[in-house]
Amino acid sequence: MLKKNLLFLFLLACTPTTQAATAKPASKPTGQRFEISFPKEMSATPLDGHVLLLISNNNEQEPRFQVSFMTAESQQVFGVDADGLAPGAPAVVDTTTLGFPAESLSDLPAGDYWVQAVFNIYETFHLGNGRTLKLPPDKGEGQHWQVKPGNLYSKPVKMHLDPKSAVPVRISLSEKIPPVEDDPKVVDSIVGWDGDNDQHAIVDNKWVKHIRIQSDLLTKFWGKPTFLGAVVLVPDGWDQHPDAHYPLIVEQDHFHRDLPGIIAFRTQPPADNMTGGELRTAKNGYKLFQDWTAGRLPRVIVLTIQHATPYFDDSYAVNSENVGPYGDAIIQELIPYVEKQFRGIGQG
Repeated sequence: MLKKNLLFLFLLACTPTTQAATAKPASKPTGQRFEISFPKEMSATPLDGHVLLLISNNNEQEPRFQVSFMTAESQQVFGVDADGLAPGAPAVVDTTTLGFPAESLSDLPAGDYWVQAVFNIYETFHLGNGRTLKLPPDKGEGQHWQVKPGNLYSKPVKMHLDPKSAVPVRISLSEKIPPVEDDPKVVDSIVGWDGDNDQHAIVDNKWVKHIRIQSDLLTKFWGKPTFLGAVVLVPDGWDQHPDAHYPLIVEQDHFHRDLPGIIAFRTQPPADNMTGGELRTAKNGYKLFQDWTAGRLPRVIVLTIQHATPYFDDSYAVNSENVGPYGDAIIQELIPYVEKQFRGIGQG
């Protein structure tokens, strides 16, 4: 199981690209072969990134939404780096390409499958320490390549696959993932949603505030404007007592677009059509709202941090030689900003 999990992470890893996607050994592999390309309508210039081939034995969801690090739950994925891939030029996936859970196309049983491809597009970062890396920037989706705005993908197609077939399968990346705001429910089907409304809209209200600041420390490290986000829950009556100051609680979590999990905050009762985990979260969020506004809880400020990096959906809030001074940025820039903006006590 450990080997399989490490293999999954390697396939999806945001590693710098160093080799063209079409480069292959001198001896041509035999068997099944996929050629994945994008038309000039999607991009007139060459692109860098990681091309993923997704193969599913069912059409319950698009294949890109059926990949999991849990071997028993995951459909098939193969990945290949693309460095300067030009419009119309193919990224090749064949029997030498590493996959998960099956490690090779030759291990895939012949049969009917739903097939899809995704191009996780990278940008070039000229770091402050002189290094140059090509990595996928976060675009408000928390480093989920399946729903990252701007990524290219193909529509799922049902086809018969045979690992012994020598006929190449050609896939065109004819679609582009829209901004998060255009289709938030699809994004939150991957990221998770614990927010205040059933429309999945990010909106401030009397108690919940969303902020985003540019970090000077992280901008210097990454060589381009880099931001920290946060969702803040202020005490009931905060706006009526302009001279009052409050303790600050910092909640550390993975990426969420709104207040997550145990601090989900919902001003309306759950909808009648909710079931399962969605219903439990909505009930808990509404119960927190009732307790928060009835004086049954301490009057504090609660802060949850949004700090996705080019490598992962959060920085673990520490300084790192590879990821940058996120610990310092959070403590020296983000928290002081929140305490000044929302009247924290500023001690601790």
